[in-house]
Parts: sequence; C-alpha cells; structure tokens
Amino acid sequence: MFNLPKIKLVLGPKEDAPKVKVPNMGGCIVTNKVAETGKIHFMYRNYPVPDKPDSGWRFFSGVEDEDYIANPTNSKIYAVDTITASHPDTIPFLQAPYQSAFEKNLDGKFVQVFDFDFGGDKLTLKKALRKGKNELEISKRTVSQAPQFGVPELDEYLKKYNGIKAYDGWIRILGGKSKFFKRNIEDWNRITNTDTEKKILVADDVTGGFWAIDRTFNGIEYLAPDTLEWEKTNLTFFGFLEWVSNGPFPLFYKKYLWRGCGQEVKKIKDDQTYAYCPFAFTDEFDIKTCRKAIVPIKETWDFSISSIKQLKKIKPGQQFQILIKN
Repeated sequence: MFNLPKIKLVLGPKEDAPKVKVPNMGGCIVTNKVAETGKIHFMYRNYPVPDKPDSGWRFFSGVEDEDYIANPTNSKIYAVDTITASHPDTIPFLQAPYQSAFEKNLDGKFVQVFDFDFGGDKLTLKKALRKGKNELEISKRTVSQAPQFGVPELDEYLKKYNGIKAYDGWIRILGGKSKFFKRNIEDWNRITNTDTEKKILVADDVTGGFWAIDRTFNGIEYLAPDTLEWEKTNLTFFGFLEWVSNGPFPLFYKKYLWRGCGQEVKKIKDDQTYAYCPFAFTDEFDIKTCRKAIVPIKETWDFSISSIKQLKKIKPGQQFQILIKN
C-alpha cells in the first residue's frame, strides 16, 4: 500500500483549474465514487499510515455508506496532486492538521466540521495527557470559570487545567488565572497584542520559541528562534499535548542543549527565556560557545516580532544590523 504508482488521471483535470503549486505530500485514499461522480463532498485528514508516504488525507463523494467504505476494493491510492488537479478547491485545506475534517455546505464551499468520529483513532484530552515517557507537572483547575476561545480542544483543556510544565519547565503550556503560572493565557495574548481571531499563543519554551494555534484550521504552529518563521506542525492542540507528553524532546531541541543545561533550566521562571549572542537565527550561533542571558519573556517576544519585520527587508546573503530599542 502507498507505493504511489504514476497513474494516468482517471478524473481528468479541469481546463479552468488554476495552476497552483501543491506541496509534495505523498499519497491519499480516494473512493471510486469520487471518480464516478467527479465530486468530492467530504474529506478528512487522519494520522498517516506509519512508514508509508501517506499524507493522511481521505476523499469521499458523499454518497458512500459504511459498508461501501469498509470494502478496500472501493478505494484507490493517488498522489495528492493528482486529486487536486481535478479538485483545486481542496488545495487551501491541505495544510490542515491531522484529525481535521471538512464537508461542503449548501453553497458548495468546504467548511470545517468538529463532530466527525475518527473512531478508535480519535485523540482525546485524556489520551493526549496519559502518562508518557516525558515528565509533566500538571495543575488541575479548581474554579468553575474558565477562559474560552471558540477552539473546541483548547476550550476543553482550559476547563480542566491551569497549565502544564514539561521537562522541568522547558515548555510552559498556559491556562487560566492561578498561582501555577505568573501568566495566564488571556492576559498573555492581550499583552502581546496578539490578534486571537488569527492566532492564540498557548505555550512557549526557555529557548525563546512560541507555540500558537492558527485559527485558519486550529492547527499548532511554532515560532522557532533559529528561523523566526511560524512553522506548521500538522498537529491539533490535543496532538501538541500528546507530543509534549511522548515526543522526542532531546531531538527537537538538540540545537539548544548543552552540558548541564537541565539543572540551569530549573532556575528559569515561567515568565523568562534565554537570550543568545550571537542570535539563534545567525550562522554564528552555537549553543556551546554563545553567551546566554535570562530575560523576561515579553522582551523575547517583542524582539522576535521586531526582528521578523526588519528581516523581511533583507535580501538573502545581505549583511544586516538588528535595531534594539529600550
């Protein structure tokens, strides 16, 4: 399965289909009814088949019943760009995180649905936070009122927890007002002037990286200190929690680890990060030799956003100076 043979398009590309570059995402599963009707009415993205070039996408015409779908002979595997050539209206949704589902409304436009049953594969809050290989310090909520943002997974988490510290405080996942953190998710997004209609800052780390929910598809993005770019993770908020609980922490943060860093990180408060010289986004950066200072996290956020704006004006290879205002 998922050998992705080069198949001649069964559906035939539409002549008026816009020429949009589609990322090489691997394969997807498409029911035969899509080919027969020429329509895609429903689609979802689940976690990929392990060790296969699987994008996780599944496409349906909307007329299939459970028995039809359960029969593997009623579906075929295509490269994702084979499908998008005939159905360009699916392209804007390809970067949605795993366990996202979309269906066409009465106007023929795809809208996200949040009640799709992924069956036993559905990642719940309980599953995401079950004891994993990484040590978590979790504060359960004791008051009734909780902040709500209209993101189902985030809102469910906020009703139950004040926050989570992972890896001795290396990652801080925010929550409502409590003594667990000096910051809370509502005030932090207000202080940083974050447009919560577009992004919601939900976590950060001691390296100066920031985790946010992109409201386009409610997927997690990471503002990495070494790229100063928002990077998609293909994870929903629950997927992010599971990654924090079970993910390869040393591998992800390899660039920022040095001998003895575990003990030093314990001294950092939840409203502080490291600042580096040279900066993490420069070629000269080396965690073993650079100078490190502990600074307020708001200062790190302001510096990151200011640097992004200034770096947009710089051409590749061009020397530059970062202007830092007190």
